Amino acid sequence: MACLLALILAGAEMPIKANALDNGLEIAELHRELGNFDAAAQALHTVSEDREEVTKQVINGQILERCAAPIRYRM
Repeated sequence: MACLLALILAGAEMPIKANALDNGLEIAELHRELGNFDAAAQALHTVSEDREEVTKQVINGQILERCAAPIRYRM
């Protein structure tokens, strides 16, 4: 939720979309938790950093299972 607040305060356009500002992972997670699985998958594909590969796999697994429950995973 802290990431959501930071995005809103930074003046992100609505609806919030992943962009070059490196917020794709947070946007994917927010869309997933809201049940917007297609938007979550699209945002997840914008994340290119290899250092986030495990987190991307965890979120992608939840998207494929259509699970909107919060993930208890240290990002």
